[in-house]
Amino acid sequence: MNVDAIGTKAFPSVYADGSSDVVFTVSISDPNHLDGFAKTLSQHFEQSGWRQRSHQYLNPGLATSFSRGWQNAAGGIFEPNGPTAVYQWLGEWEDQAGDVIEYHLTASYYSEHRGDEVRGYGAYVPAHIVKAAPSRVRPRPDR
Repeated sequence: MNVDAIGTKAFPSVYADGSSDVVFTVSISDPNHLDGFAKTLSQHFEQSGWRQRSHQYLNPGLATSFSRGWQNAAGGIFEPNGPTAVYQWLGEWEDQAGDVIEYHLTASYYSEHRGDEVRGYGAYVPAHIVKAAPSRVRPRPDR
């Protein structure tokens, strides 16, 4: 799998509540390599003791992408000179303390391969924030 880091759009941010996030972009010129990128990302966290969450912590009725993979996200809207294909992937991992890491990835592909890229957003959410979520969005037990 050939992945070229284009770079972060901003430095990682760390907030007073202990959470942090980062926005980044990588180039993956072949859509067939998207699954490999997601698998590599997953392995990185799992080797450090994080486990996959089956459902989103803020949207417990919505599954993460571990079971369904990348999803077409174009929605039938095409803009002139815009991407011809758009895919989304969302992964969340949780550690034994209840901290959550989430990654939102959006891949855009163009007919002329003039800027195929995966835009990503990663966030670390400490357990005290996860536990303080309002009851209507409280995480569903994944254990």
